[in-house]
Amino acid sequence: MLTRDKTINNYNPYAFFNVLRIIAIFSVFCTHYLAFFEAGPIFDSSGFLYFFRNAIPSVSIFFAISGLLFALVYQKKIESGELKTGKFFAKRYLRFFLLVFLSNLLMFLYNLISLKAFNQSIPYGTTDIKDLLISAFLGGYGIFTGFEDKAQFILNDVVWYIQILFYCYLIAIVLIRIKKYCKSNLIFLIPIIVSFVILLYQTNICLPFFNDWVAHGLLFFFLGFYLFELLKVMKKCGNITKTLLRVFSVICIGVCIYLEYYLNRNMHSKGSLSIILALFLMVPQLFVLCYDIKFLNKFSNIKPIKFLSAVSLDFYIWHRPTFAVLLMIYLGCGFTSYNTAGWLIPIALIIVFGFAVISNYLNDKKLYPFLLRRFKFN
Repeated sequence: MLTRDKTINNYNPYAFFNVLRIIAIFSVFCTHYLAFFEAGPIFDSSGFLYFFRNAIPSVSIFFAISGLLFALVYQKKIESGELKTGKFFAKRYLRFFLLVFLSNLLMFLYNLISLKAFNQSIPYGTTDIKDLLISAFLGGYGIFTGFEDKAQFILNDVVWYIQILFYCYLIAIVLIRIKKYCKSNLIFLIPIIVSFVILLYQTNICLPFFNDWVAHGLLFFFLGFYLFELLKVMKKCGNITKTLLRVFSVICIGVCIYLEYYLNRNMHSKGSLSIILALFLMVPQLFVLCYDIKFLNKFSNIKPIKFLSAVSLDFYIWHRPTFAVLLMIYLGCGFTSYNTAGWLIPIALIIVFGFAVISNYLNDKKLYPFLLRRFKFN
């Protein structure tokens, strides 16, 4: 984990990322559950899961955390020449490859079985073997995102987050090297401005190497770079100044939530510029609010929270294939009414968590260290 503490007395002011990850991943879980099942009143405006039914804020938080941690861990190493670009990307690819390959393989089998068993269009399924093969090779196993739009559907499409991260890493490394000569953090505004322009004009770009999801990822990843600088300044502030900043953050977050959830009511549109603007204002306030609070730091560092945060990526990768398998079993048992599927939520949660724990152990604790030794990347 990039949030592993390396400071004195085990104090890590960024430990609150553990809690944010857990909340965000649960929101993604709920959003994608609704893509497979209509779970009835549990997700309605009066239901207790209503505010977890949209994953756009969560994904934005993921990218902002990734950008901030990249700046924290790698920026100085890149500037000094200590970090070798090829080695960095090779290690990242080895870290993610097995997760992407196996989860997409499961989704591929899901579609093959559904073709034969149901011969009908089901959530995230297809009746066309040609679409299935196109998706497998372009959308599922392609290194670059954007290809998936050429197919009628995609496999485990949550891997787009990992694909876009590779874009962000590459652009960040290039900009950090340029920064050595221009001596200004303003260089990181370039991807932010470009992304805003793309989202502003709603161009729905569909290129092999770029689309509107890439713009969204770049926007919040490089926002993380400025959040890193902001939190460094905040660390030097006195307690009164920090308190005033947090009060201001609470007000800003409240206004953004009110505008989006109660006035706009359009939280399910990925391309809504008002949503992006609200999140662009809200995410920094959320980080300022949580940063360097001792009781939150202690809570975030307890073993169960750290463990849940550690398996969050595996949970993210495996939740959608798990839903697919559960849907096949659900339909195979003769159920046709989706609005009674709310009872599957705890079952799905337990199964996905089990997959995540096993996956994290095998991949992070066994396979990945073995590959690092095998290819001499240690």
